[in-house]
Amino acid sequence: MSKINIVLFFFLAPLIVLVLILYNFDNQTEKYFYQMENYIGSNSFHSIESINEINFNINDSINTSKKIVNNLNNNYNKYDELINEINSSINIVRKKSTFTLITYDYLVNLKLGDSIFKNYTSNYKLDVYNIENGNYKGYMAKIKLINPEYFKLKIANNTLGEKLPTSEIAKNNDAILAINGGGFFKTSLNNKPFTQTVGTIISNGNLISSIPVNEDGFFITGIDNNGHLIGKTLNYETNIEKTNINEGVSFVPILLKNSEKQLIPIFWRNRKHPRTIIGKFANEDLLLIVIDGRQPGYSSGVTLETIQDKLLEFGIIDAYNLDGGGSSSFYYDSSLLNKPSDNYERPVPNAFILRR
Repeated sequence: MSKINIVLFFFLAPLIVLVLILYNFDNQTEKYFYQMENYIGSNSFHSIESINEINFNINDSINTSKKIVNNLNNNYNKYDELINEINSSINIVRKKSTFTLITYDYLVNLKLGDSIFKNYTSNYKLDVYNIENGNYKGYMAKIKLINPEYFKLKIANNTLGEKLPTSEIAKNNDAILAINGGGFFKTSLNNKPFTQTVGTIISNGNLISSIPVNEDGFFITGIDNNGHLIGKTLNYETNIEKTNINEGVSFVPILLKNSEKQLIPIFWRNRKHPRTIIGKFANEDLLLIVIDGRQPGYSSGVTLETIQDKLLEFGIIDAYNLDGGGSSSFYYDSSLLNKPSDNYERPVPNAFILRR
């Protein structure tokens, strides 16, 4: 490389690097840079052998450099102005979002009515309500889950095949709230009674049990790591790991998806029974419902079609039917609130709980 090129390189390299790093300059800056390139090219002569032979107007280069710097400074000022405008817009959106959420909560509470119990902590906000409509009665819990670690799917005695009343599972895990979970049936293992859960059970992110299910409408539902309720149809092709469920159970059928009623399987249509339901609102709050049934004069139960309409009235967007009948149980703060149809609390293999 000739000496003139070396001198030009060391003189202009910092400016060139700066401009290349800040490649987002405007058209005017690009024009100045183009002029600088032409200048370098026109003054690079390999025939020049001595530094003393260099003869060019350094003022031209300085003026061009100043123009680039001034233009970049102007761009910086415009950038700062843009950032300030963006931050201002973000703050406005946040304020409006907060107002919208408060308004949404208010409207939901109007739909649900007055709560009979409240328990607000730094980890969740829990409201408990009565639900009564003509021939059925029950209880509901709305949970604003701040810390997802407080909502769990717990196994009876932490052992597959065993069962306990929902209230016992709750007390064993220091829970303030609990409802029964997924479906099950009685069988035997090694000539001993064994309670077999249906479908898939996930607790604390671990796959506890999974057996093939081919009945129409079966699902797996539960919360993910963010405490959001999700659910998937369960069949032989379901990839359990990709469901992202951290605490979940299986049963049948899915009631609502994206605020739309799902088809009730033939065997489940137009039948009044005790029910246990889990659903979510648009703001990701959970709604747990237990409705009593099979008790004339008190509560005859509810059809899944009726509960679909009720859930939509409340503003629920996704909902799943959990194990019902004699298993339906609603526990709150050391007491079983509902009246199970068997006249006693049926032992179950698992339960959704809210820790104290």
